[in-house]
Amino acid sequence: GYSPEEIKTKTLFDINPKSRDYILNVLRESADKGSNHFVTQHIRADQSTREVELYICRIQLDGKDMMHVIGYDITEMYQAKRALEQSNARLNLLFENSPFPIIAVNMQDKMISYLNSRAREFFALEKIDKPGERACHIFSDEADCEQFYRMILEKGQVRDMEARVMGGSTGHNWALISGNLITEQGDPLLMISFNDIEDRKIYELELTKE
Repeated sequence: GYSPEEIKTKTLFDINPKSRDYILNVLRESADKGSNHFVTQHIRADQSTREVELYICRIQLDGKDMMHVIGYDITEMYQAKRALEQSNARLNLLFENSPFPIIAVNMQDKMISYLNSRAREFFALEKIDKPGERACHIFSDEADCEQFYRMILEKGQVRDMEARVMGGSTGHNWALISGNLITEQGDPLLMISFNDIEDRKIYELELTKE
């Protein structure tokens, strides 16, 4: 936003909201790492601030040591990155605080990648308390697991499949199991939720006895 005449009167410190010491320290750290660029902020002529990536090199001009600086405005990219980070943080918060047990399964190796706190509480097997376990181990009957995966591969989702799982008050509770395929960083990820229906099953059994 500066005119050519105006920008000639400015130094790097004049158009950066950071302190002089901060900028000098960043330049020193970049030089120590062998890097010639860093991300900082730029004050425009209208006093608005933009995110910029600066590439710096020393040159000789008319016998004088000069600093050649090329700047790229990355404000939109920076804002998009922040929006994505905030969105991921909200999703992680919803995932972790869901009232239902939820696990995330890597579809390439069928291993559990994430568990929320309710899943860690619900499943009886101690080894399910952490990622790295085969997802089929949470089903009481592996045939149910195979059926669940077949339905996922055919339809991309499963709604309220009834099966026993290795968790809950009995260690083999009945649950309604739902799953959805999503993509995370280009890789297929299966999100599975569990709704404990053991009490309902007990009630249904009592009704049949009557």
